[in-house]
Amino acid sequence: MRFSSTLQWALPLSWFCSSGFASTISPAHTTKESARSALEVFQIPDNVTRSTTFQVKVRSTQHSAWQEVELFDTPVQEINATTGHANIHHTSVGLFDFSTNVTLSIFPDSNIFSSIDAVRIRPLSYGIDAKINGRRIDLALFEPRDIVVEVNGDVFNVLHLFLGAIDSIKPPTHNHKYIRRYEAGYHVLNETVKVLSGETVYLAPGAVVNGDFLFQNSSDAAILGRGVIYKSASITVESSKNIQIKGVTILNPTHYSLTLGMADNVIVSEVRSISGVQWGDGIDVFCSTNVILEKLFMRNSDDCIALYQHRWGYIGDSKNITVRDSALWADVAHPIHIGIHGNPVDPEIMEGVTISNIDILDHREPQVDYMGCIAINCGDENLIKDVTFDNIRIEDFRIGMLFNFKVFFNPKYNTAPGRGIQNLKIKDVSYNGTGEVMSIMAGYSDERSIEFVDFQGLIFNGREIWDGMAKPTWYQTADTLPMFVGGHVNNLTWSSSEATFP
Repeated sequence: MRFSSTLQWALPLSWFCSSGFASTISPAHTTKESARSALEVFQIPDNVTRSTTFQVKVRSTQHSAWQEVELFDTPVQEINATTGHANIHHTSVGLFDFSTNVTLSIFPDSNIFSSIDAVRIRPLSYGIDAKINGRRIDLALFEPRDIVVEVNGDVFNVLHLFLGAIDSIKPPTHNHKYIRRYEAGYHVLNETVKVLSGETVYLAPGAVVNGDFLFQNSSDAAILGRGVIYKSASITVESSKNIQIKGVTILNPTHYSLTLGMADNVIVSEVRSISGVQWGDGIDVFCSTNVILEKLFMRNSDDCIALYQHRWGYIGDSKNITVRDSALWADVAHPIHIGIHGNPVDPEIMEGVTISNIDILDHREPQVDYMGCIAINCGDENLIKDVTFDNIRIEDFRIGMLFNFKVFFNPKYNTAPGRGIQNLKIKDVSYNGTGEVMSIMAGYSDERSIEFVDFQGLIFNGREIWDGMAKPTWYQTADTLPMFVGGHVNNLTWSSSEATFP
């Protein structure tokens, strides 16, 4: 985590455009079509490493001419379970915006794919089909979405396409108190940029910024735009309120992509992140309230979404946190992780968490303690209550657990066990695959227990798991998943999706 003591006064826009204080700027690259067209394809600055694994061409239904989509090369990680070393793979990312139907032709590199035998467009729930025509993959898109084109089951040499709607994020106007703009081109920030109260940072389409942004004791401020934050520690929001972060893509960060600490009333929307470093978490939220994380695509080399209590200088309870309408891919650790860090000296509470409409695309974690597509590991005297997981689709993953719910003491990260987990609802979660090992649910003691857990409409490989399902009468419902239910778990129920609830 980086803390900046540098104060940058918000000055007129013309000053930021002409001064070398904020950044070093290479010649600007413009979009290939005007903002009024149905398709905007952005050039990548010369300073950025490009991928040649795929050649991608796109055209809109309003134009017959094809345009080439330039691709970022960015690393992703795979941990060797024997040595513990990180194997670095390189993957491809393309960005463009459109406002009408588009057609893509994708040509995988024959040196990597000697043949094209199978193609999947993920998330699978989108129901997007691709056609294989010799060495060409054809694809039609009717709305902007973040998708992954996977060829021959290779999860590393994939094509990520991060697609937006034209003019969905408009440049700030003079109505904004202060404006800091980064136009198309490559920008190297000489120091962490502190985003002041009332300030809007705008990353234009085609902008690539190598640098960090810090909201510290700020209010009513924002980072907006379709630009890319590249090879940096990215964005930190601490002790700040009324903050918006929208539209940016974060590639090859050096640590977490986004950190919220002691923040209030924060909306993070349409952010994409791909990381390939140690501790390359996606979004970590500490001791914060009234947070919305939505419309995300997170492929990370540690937890994609982590909700925590006290760590470092962050203190205080967490309340009213929503994560929704997103896709998560954890090359390491958890797609969703709640609760491990806290404050044993002055115990804290996390309550009112809702995570809904999520596609989990992958999970690979050989360590049992850190498995779990959906994990609540309650330590450090935390009390976690009133948590809902709703409408979550889990695709087949490489190795891990579906669920890992524990009140526990992990000496690597904790100085005390957690106080408990209360009122947990898991509703309409579905999984189809073979990569799972046995899930876990266990309390710590009679006083540090898991209380009132209801699974509703859980579908496991096409079979609904509930107390009235067909099974031997002496089997526990959890056996059919399977899930190990340890001691100190009380009022656990498994309900059908057809049940009526008050």
